[in-house]
Amino acid sequence: MRTLWSSLLASVILSSASTAHAQVMTVVVPPNAFVGIKVKVRVEGRNPCGAVEINFGDTTPVATHPITALPYEIDHTWTSTGEFTVVATGQGNCSGSASAHVKVAVFKGISPNPKITGYFGLARPGGVAGIVGNYLGTDGKLTATLKKFSGGTLAVEFKRTDDPDTTNILEWKPGLVGIRWPEDISGVRAQDATLQITYANGKSTNEWTVAFVPAQEFKMLPRGDVDVVSCSLDANKNICNHVEDMNACAGGVSEWAWADPWLVGNSTFQGWHSNCWGAVGDDSGTDIYQITLKNGWVLESFEFDKDVSGDDGDFVKAPSPDFPRGAARWKVSVKWLASSDDEVTYDGFVGISGPKGVPHK
Repeated sequence: MRTLWSSLLASVILSSASTAHAQVMTVVVPPNAFVGIKVKVRVEGRNPCGAVEINFGDTTPVATHPITALPYEIDHTWTSTGEFTVVATGQGNCSGSASAHVKVAVFKGISPNPKITGYFGLARPGGVAGIVGNYLGTDGKLTATLKKFSGGTLAVEFKRTDDPDTTNILEWKPGLVGIRWPEDISGVRAQDATLQITYANGKSTNEWTVAFVPAQEFKMLPRGDVDVVSCSLDANKNICNHVEDMNACAGGVSEWAWADPWLVGNSTFQGWHSNCWGAVGDDSGTDIYQITLKNGWVLESFEFDKDVSGDDGDFVKAPSPDFPRGAARWKVSVKWLASSDDEVTYDGFVGISGPKGVPHK
């Protein structure tokens, strides 16, 4: 009888102990967290425990999580600031409930080692791009450093404004900074730009290099920026840009051509050759001009106009060699022939393109 009672009593005690053993006892949450940054929530207690209901205290739906044993860990990210109470409650064979408090704020600080690890997108005025990194925070000062063509450096600051059309900071997260390069960058050539983020507490990221492409501008090359290598003086009257040879004509040829608007336009290089009335034989020659561009400027477009007053074999040949679009140099030759009492004229219009705000010579 004593043995039967002892066995029954032991069974009850063991059953009670087993029931009490499965219990949620503690919730571990960092006391401080940041919006958008994951934290681990840890539920501790006594096993066996088959399920735990967790309420994160925010708008996340309360859910039951099947588990195999305690402790149980789960990641959670709060999307707004405030103070929240996390409650874990045992389910099924698991009893007990525990809670913990967390204060969520906007992340303003930085990691001890903020680091830029990559860059994608366009590095040019108005270009949209992204800076990838670790622990970049949610705010800071982003600067790009460029070399001016005239010497010294140009510090380009990316500013955050409330206007989505003008702001240079499109978004700022701990792992990604979305940017728009300022539109008004000028006075620099194509080069490697150095990006770096600095913070209010004096810390900064590593420097990151990107290939910067400057804004381009187009203009016509003025006549004064062309060198006259050779102006053929075989005719009685010759003009090549600023080089003139105005010999007298024994036959008394008129001077009307010199006043013609053709010779006072905005062409890049210009020639006029006149053979006097009654002169013996044809006059001919080759005019040579040298165009040299610097500082990243290149030849972009070319038009050529010519006029021949006679029909006795007079001509102006097309410039040679062909226009080298994209090159920085062009030594161009123009062949011509003027018969007696005739004249020939020509105009070459050269367009160039290059870095905005940088001189072409």
